[in-house]
Amino acid sequence: MVRYKKKRRTREHVIADLSFNYVEFFALKAGFSLEKFDADYGYDAELYTYNNNGEIENDVVYIQLKATDNIEKYHLKSGEFSFPIDKQDIELWFNQTMPVILILFDAQKDKAYWLYLQFYFEQHGLSLNLIKTKSFFVHFNKENIVDSDAIRKWRDYKNDLLLQFKGVIKHYV
Repeated sequence: MVRYKKKRRTREHVIADLSFNYVEFFALKAGFSLEKFDADYGYDAELYTYNNNGEIENDVVYIQLKATDNIEKYHLKSGEFSFPIDKQDIELWFNQTMPVILILFDAQKDKAYWLYLQFYFEQHGLSLNLIKTKSFFVHFNKENIVDSDAIRKWRDYKNDLLLQFKGVIKHYV
């Protein structure tokens, strides 16, 4: 009888699921919901927000999750974390209107850090033509810890953007 190796659930699969679960916990505590994408084409999830009456608000915050068992690999002397991202993802995120939040999950310490990508690009004067390599390192501030307060900030970022669109967008037929 020939035995074939069965497919395995790897540690990478486990920590990826843990990272989603971690963020979802805080989203739920904030009164919001997090919807996971089945396929990863640059986003892992969408954050849906609700007002104080529990009514859904317009648009979403996009979430990209990165998980590691070895966060020290990304630790800098400055206290920040430096993490590589692919240029093809940067192109997607750079042109996204709504906030894209990149999350770095430390599976060993059960802690996560976040970065508002479009703001990061603007803050550092980055444009697509300045990034010449296939990957680019972004820096996470260790103070930006994922919790319910952070998730409420992300909602504020989204709603602030929506206010900027009022009266500007024209729908054509």
